[in-house]
Amino acid sequence: MIRRAFTLVELLVVIAIIGVLIALLLPAVQAAREAARRMQCANHMKQFTLAAHNHHDTRQVFPSGVAKIGNYWDSGGGWRFNVHAQLLPYLEQNPMYEQFASGSLAPWNTNPANTVINTFLCPSDSYSKMPGRTTPSTSSARTNLQICLGDSVRMQGNARGLFTWTGSATVTTTQRDDGTLAARLIMPKGMESIIDGTSNTLFVSEGATAQTIGEKVVKGGVYNNASLQISNGTVDPETGHPANCRPNVTWCINNAFDTGTGNRSLLRSGSNDIFRGGRQFDRLQTYNSFNTIMPPNGPACAQGNAEDRWGVYPPQSWHTGGVNCGYADGSVHFVNDSIDTNGLNGTTGGGDPDYPGSSRFGVWGALGSINGGESKTP
Repeated sequence: MIRRAFTLVELLVVIAIIGVLIALLLPAVQAAREAARRMQCANHMKQFTLAAHNHHDTRQVFPSGVAKIGNYWDSGGGWRFNVHAQLLPYLEQNPMYEQFASGSLAPWNTNPANTVINTFLCPSDSYSKMPGRTTPSTSSARTNLQICLGDSVRMQGNARGLFTWTGSATVTTTQRDDGTLAARLIMPKGMESIIDGTSNTLFVSEGATAQTIGEKVVKGGVYNNASLQISNGTVDPETGHPANCRPNVTWCINNAFDTGTGNRSLLRSGSNDIFRGGRQFDRLQTYNSFNTIMPPNGPACAQGNAEDRWGVYPPQSWHTGGVNCGYADGSVHFVNDSIDTNGLNGTTGGGDPDYPGSSRFGVWGALGSINGGESKTP
């Protein structure tokens, strides 16, 4: 009887065909997985925006840019709790909120602050569940959700976005207990502040968390240099910030990249103290806020190296081509990297926290501002 079997050539051909099929299938599988991760990220953002609406229904205002929770006080920085902390009760995290409210726990390096909250994370970011800052006594769980400052370079004294606070952060204990001062520092805004319409105004987007302090990768890293500022050099005596904050965003996009290697994914230098996404409950804007000046996934540039510096902080993600954005009406949409920014308008400045009128940064800037009147233009 003659035994029939595959020849060696036939086996090699079959193996080659299987290999080709697997090679064709893998990208599709990876794309499907990323689509699922992006959808989960959008769902987390949806929960965050709905929590803010529940906060508004309860208190008639959205969370403020800075909040007093419990008795914690930073002698050098005042109250330090952010929007994320204020939304904990509306995200089924009331026990964690009560831990802060009933004691003097800092918003970092404490058991509540070190607890990972999945709603704050985007699964596309492989660094998101790593510890936050790695320096001693400053660790905290991370966040990918970044609140919108509008087309302003800072939260302090910000009239362009939904979140703000005002006054000097460094005050005495007596001033801290002064109710008048507290009301002046903590300035929550309500629905009536969104003159442009909730469907035309961004509330939250996402950020790629830094891997380490001093990160030089564009996503998660921040380039800092005094050349970012276009200003007359005067300083507001109350806030300590430049009286005329206008970032040279064209300079940022032209100089932040590592031009020596031609690698547009690397920064020329990384900040030594700014850590994007590194503290989920800290109010300092470098950790968990963004502005609508540089387009999504552009480089971040800061005016200086400290963790409270103003600057250009675009939303960033590991999705292809853009970022998820949550709007003030509770909806979530994907915004492309190619969105109009009016050529960045870097030569004439822009980004002033108290600038009135339509945004100087095109459609992207208009989506960030709450009261520029851009919704009336075609």
